Amino acid sequence: MASKTMRRGTFTCLGCLQCNNVLKGHQIFHPQTGKPIPMRGYYTCESTHVVYLIKCPCRLAYVSETTQMVRDRISQHKSNIRCKRTYLPLPYHFHEKGHNISQLRFQVLEQIDPSRRGEHSVKTLRKREASDFRTQGTQS
Repeated sequence: MASKTMRRGTFTCLGCLQCNNVLKGHQIFHPQTGKPIPMRGYYTCESTHVVYLIKCPCRLAYVSETTQMVRDRISQHKSNIRCKRTYLPLPYHFHEKGHNISQLRFQVLEQIDPSRRGEHSVKTLRKREASDFRTQGTQS
């Protein structure tokens, strides 16, 4: 069996509250076309400096970026939905469509080189988010 570092895809860390919301796998499926897109790295709930995708039950997807651990950012999204902060796009959509936080699923699309810290890494994440937004046909 291949070692953990040789695997590609998004996987659970097996130790956080967000593990139940992970879309596990070695590929991403385009939200509209269903076309498989292979993953380039190994990601978990603990990954940082990532571009991630949130899928909702109505087959729409939301792409964003974070420098935090993705589990912390997903926790914030869930809190925003729970607290009905509908001035934000994700909570607004979830409440408008009657979705609940248990239906939220996420997958890491990519991670930038962690050695590229500071303002440069944030700019790179935002560029990759915009690129993935266009490629995936999603909301941002």
